[in-house]
Amino acid sequence: MRQISQLLTRVAARLAKMHLPPDGEKIVVAVSGGPDSLALLHILRELLGPAPLIAASINHGLRPTETPMEEELIADCCRRLAIPWRRLAITVPTGGGESREEAARRRRYEALEKIRRQEGAGAIALGHTADDQVEEFFLRLLRGSGTKALSGMRAASGRLLRPLLAERKATLIAYLREKGERWCVDSTNQDYTFFRNRVRGRLLPLLAAEFNPAINRTILRSMDILATEDDYLAGKTRAACRRLLRRPTAADRLAGWQWLLPREGLERLHPALRRRVVEACCWRLAIRPAHRQIIDLLDLLAVGRVGSRLHLSDGVRAVLSAEALLLGRPLPAGQQRGDCPPPSPGLQTIDGPGCYRLPEYGRELLIFAVDRSAAQQAGELRLDRQSISFPLILRPASPGERFRPAGSAGRKKVFRYLQERQIAAGERWRWPLLVMAEEKIVALPGLAVDHGCRPVGNNLLAIVWRPLSGSG
Repeated sequence: MRQISQLLTRVAARLAKMHLPPDGEKIVVAVSGGPDSLALLHILRELLGPAPLIAASINHGLRPTETPMEEELIADCCRRLAIPWRRLAITVPTGGGESREEAARRRRYEALEKIRRQEGAGAIALGHTADDQVEEFFLRLLRGSGTKALSGMRAASGRLLRPLLAERKATLIAYLREKGERWCVDSTNQDYTFFRNRVRGRLLPLLAAEFNPAINRTILRSMDILATEDDYLAGKTRAACRRLLRRPTAADRLAGWQWLLPREGLERLHPALRRRVVEACCWRLAIRPAHRQIIDLLDLLAVGRVGSRLHLSDGVRAVLSAEALLLGRPLPAGQQRGDCPPPSPGLQTIDGPGCYRLPEYGRELLIFAVDRSAAQQAGELRLDRQSISFPLILRPASPGERFRPAGSAGRKKVFRYLQERQIAAGERWRWPLLVMAEEKIVALPGLAVDHGCRPVGNNLLAIVWRPLSGSG
């Protein structure tokens, strides 16, 4: 009885730190019929009473001969404890790159969340134990994982509560025996075609027998250290994301790009934080990035050429510009593969000097008179007012179109000039031409004036092509 009292005291202390749902909100308790989940149901009943609890069982359809017996046992237990019981049958998909274990786990969590919403409950309690933590450590280690994954499951994660995460399975079995309760044994636990069962039944006994009899305690201690360090890195990552992660310009957003990570800021981060910031950006796009994808994104930042792209999952793309890494979904709605053509802004009439806001480019064009003696500002181009006549037209360049940059010896293709300026093919639409009505090129705003419009007299105009105010 003393051991039971100590167990209840420990679990009560953990529950007090978990910020349980407020009074009136239910807790869905996942119950499978095994000793862990049944012990969880009994312990929560003793500590919280029956009122806030709802038992929930998910039938995967994988063990049709055993499930009826498990459900009969759960139904009897819930009747005696005066706890309502909900059941939900699901189908476990096959294929798609997921193992059957992983697919069943994902569908089980989805089903529990469905029950939680239907019942208006505030949380879902799960019966994971310290033994599960150790198994999870080796599963993740052997698959190749970082600090966050190796630190294991958390006692509280969003709406998921794991009050028994620090308890050994043997302790819970002893608790049920003391209470005279029965439980079921899942026959698939002995099926060594499942990765987890091989870890549980072969690897851990081997490590205990041949290397460290206290392997479970040692691994749990290491996981606790990793969890503490991960919490520290997670805080640093959140701060770095607040500092670096930005929305792109209006033009980029129109093109489907959703997040911008400045290259200079990323490169100044420690590699551990850089990886986590890139990963966090992927999560904000609602994709679960694989380790290989994170490495590919970091390689793109390190050695990629401007304009290089990566195709991630669910239609997400990453493109490298001179200043930033852009991530988003630039494809048409519903399209998962391939690339879409760059935007093609229409014609814009420039009637005379003034400020023209051009959200389709994410820029504004300024044209104003300037004195030759005035200092030339960064990014400012100057041209001879007598060489042009308004209105001018701002339009995208066409393939094969040529001009002569001021000061150069001859004409060259506009697209070749943009390439020489290291402007990627996918970004060239951002650099339109300013032309006269007879299609004579006046300038590439922000880059170059045509030689025929170079400033030769005292009557000058200045052209500035700058980011649209408030578009970042």
